[in-house]
Amino acid sequence: MKSFLSRRWRLLLAWTLPTACAVGCILSPLRGYGAVSRVVAQKIPLGSPLHISVVYTWSAILVIVVASVVGDVLLARAMKQVGDVGELRRRVGIFAVIGRTLGNPNFLLGVTAMAVAFFSLLFALSWGDVSLVAPAAASLTFIGNAVAAKIFLHERVDRRRWIAASLVAAGVALLAG
Repeated sequence: MKSFLSRRWRLLLAWTLPTACAVGCILSPLRGYGAVSRVVAQKIPLGSPLHISVVYTWSAILVIVVASVVGDVLLARAMKQVGDVGELRRRVGIFAVIGRTLGNPNFLLGVTAMAVAFFSLLFALSWGDVSLVAPAAASLTFIGNAVAAKIFLHERVDRRRWIAASLVAAGVALLAG
């Protein structure tokens, strides 16, 4: 069972981080198309600069969500491996806590994933409105964190959190539509 979990983590990291980096690298030169100022309820022709900007905005939001969820899960796993920081600090000192935290590979990968999420947020804000990008990224990250906590960290996610996640998903659907 232990080797299956480590294999699953390796697959998650091997797919997610390079994909997020590749999407950011591919889309970054194309940011000159400008931000979406207002999307009216009309059909946007495929290939138009407005349509391309909407695709870029939602692609960047997807990268933000994936990278944030991966980063949050890796950071949570790293801190669970480090242990109780207050107790550890009292026993061996603050520098040992810092060394133990920075020496954890999950912590370093989590920080890298969060950096990818941050730079993807910058790209998304250059292409889309903050009133769309910030709430969509934050709420979809909330949903992703609930799912990832259940699957990868084996946390108990109660019914109230699932109801909250579905209400958040409904809010994102209203925002996008």
